[in-house]
Amino acid sequence: MASVSELCNNTERIFGITCKFEYNKPLLIDDNIMATHLYRIIQEAVNNAIRHGNAKDILIRLDNVDDTVTFTIKNNGKPFRKLKKDSQGMGISIMRYRAAAIVAALDIKRGVSGGTVVTCTFQLRRGSE
Repeated sequence: MASVSELCNNTERIFGITCKFEYNKPLLIDDNIMATHLYRIIQEAVNNAIRHGNAKDILIRLDNVDDTVTFTIKNNGKPFRKLKKDSQGMGISIMRYRAAAIVAALDIKRGVSGGTVVTCTFQLRRGSE
């Protein structure tokens, strides 16, 4: 599976926008199911930023502190419009499903200065470091 860095590089190359990946320390997840769900959540957030938000700048941030891991995907596109739960698109529903499958909290909201912020937080399981 591609890494988040590769996702950013490919996004920049294909769409001609800025996509950066930052982290406070590297994270290796040896649970393939968890790693796949996380990658797909990040990938969907990036795709939504481009497709629905017309974003030109995307930042993916990984914060790994103690046993808590947080991925934050911020963009400068159109702000997220909060929809009724049963009228949300398939992509958001799948992101929520994937987060629940790995016991992660998923939050999607408008950014303070515009755009959208997607946050996925979970506890690192022993043996996943």
